[in-house]
Amino acid sequence: MGKSKNQIAALDVYIGGKLVGTLIEKSTGAMTFKYAKSWLETKGVFPISQSLPLSAKELRGAEVRAYFNNLLPDNPTVREKMAGRVGAESEGDFDLLSAIGRDCVGACQFVPAGTPIPKGGGAKGEKVSPKRIAEILKGLPVTPLGNHPDQEFRISIAGAQDKTGFLRMKSSWMIPRGDTPTTHIFKVPMGQLPNGIDLTTSVENEWLCLQLVKCFDLPAAEAEIKTFSGEKCLAVTRFDREWSKDGRRLSRIPQEDLCQALGISSAKKYESDGGPGIEQIMDFLLESDDPNEDRRLFMKTQVVFGLLGATDGHAKNYSIFASKAGGFRLTPIYDVMSVYPAWKRGQIRRNQMKLAMALGDSRHYRLYEIKGRHWLQTAKRCGFSTKELEQILDEVCQAAKVVVQKGIKTPKGFPAWILQAILKEMDQAVSRLEIR
Repeated sequence: MGKSKNQIAALDVYIGGKLVGTLIEKSTGAMTFKYAKSWLETKGVFPISQSLPLSAKELRGAEVRAYFNNLLPDNPTVREKMAGRVGAESEGDFDLLSAIGRDCVGACQFVPAGTPIPKGGGAKGEKVSPKRIAEILKGLPVTPLGNHPDQEFRISIAGAQDKTGFLRMKSSWMIPRGDTPTTHIFKVPMGQLPNGIDLTTSVENEWLCLQLVKCFDLPAAEAEIKTFSGEKCLAVTRFDREWSKDGRRLSRIPQEDLCQALGISSAKKYESDGGPGIEQIMDFLLESDDPNEDRRLFMKTQVVFGLLGATDGHAKNYSIFASKAGGFRLTPIYDVMSVYPAWKRGQIRRNQMKLAMALGDSRHYRLYEIKGRHWLQTAKRCGFSTKELEQILDEVCQAAKVVVQKGIKTPKGFPAWILQAILKEMDQAVSRLEIR
C-alpha cells in the first residue's frame, strides 16, 4: 500500500540498546535521518556512518539513502522474494528494514518509532537440528536469508549471494530469539550463474582464499566448511559480534562498508561503474585512527588480491569498525574468491579477468596487464611511499613462493584442482610484480 499525501513512516534506530536517531521516509520516497538529542548529549558517542556526521539537524540526500540501502541485499530478485516472504509492503529500503532490521551487519537495529527495544539480558536461542539447518540452507533460493513470515527471527545481510545467519552458543547451533544477534553467516554454493560460470565450488574457493590471505599476514574472517544432512555451506564467524567475558551477553560491534562510509550507492560499488577506486579509499584512510597502518594494510590487500585473482574486491567488500569520538579502523578481510578456477575450466576468457579497482596512470584492470610498475604508479598517485610499496611487493612475493612450494592443508575431500589452479596462476603472477 502506498503512502498517502503528506504521510510519513518512521523507524527508530538503536545501538546497544540506546536510541541513536530516527529514520523517516516521506510520501515522496525521500529518506531523512535525525540523531536523537539523548545520543548527541552522551559522552563518547559516534556517528552511525562516516558519511552521516553527528548533527542536531535533519540529514538528507544521497548519503542517507546510500547508508541504509547498503544494509540490505543488492540483488533485486533476492529483495523481491524477501519482501514477499516477510510481508514487507515493498522491496524498497525502508519497507525491508521495517520487516527485517532487527539484526543487520554492524550494530544498528530498526524498530517502529516509539517501540521500546529489549534491554540487557543474556543471549537466547532455540536449538536447531542439522536436519533443520539443511532445510533452511536448501530453501535459501526461495526464502532469502532464511526469513520466514511465521518466524520471530528477522535478519538482513548485504550482498548478492544466498546466505543466512545462526547463533553459536553452548556448542550448539541456534536460531536467535528476542534481541539476540547471530554469530555466524552461512553461505551456500552459488551454483551456475546466468552468464554460464559454474560456481558450485564457491564454498571451497572462498574458504581457501581466506586461508591464503592469512599466509600473507593479513587479517581475515574465520571460516569453516560445514555439512548438515548433506547440505554444504561456509560458516563464517562474524567479527561484528562480541561475547562478554562471562559468555552470557552478545554485543553488536558498530561497522560499515566503504560504500556506506563514502555515501555511495551499492549500484556503484565497482570503480568501473563510478564507484571508489584505490586513490579515493587511500585518501579516506588518512582519517583512520592509525592511517599509516590502515593504508599499508589496504595497499597490501590489493596486491594480494591481484596475486590470488580475487576480482571482487570492490568498496562493499571492505569495511571499518567505528570507534569512540568518531574514529575508525579497517576490519578483517572477508568475501574473497579467486577467478582462477573458472579460468582453469575454460569458463571465462583471459581478458575477462579484471580487478575491481584500476591501477597505474593508464588505469589497468586486467590481471595479466598489471605489472610491478603499475603498483609504483598507483602508490605515487595515492601519496604512498614508493619505498614502502616496494617492501610490500617483496613481502608478498616471498610469502607467495613459500605457499606455492609448501601448499596449504585442506579439509578431507577438498577438490585438489581448485588449490592447484590458484597456486599455479599465483606463481606466474609473482614474476609480473617485479619493478621494471
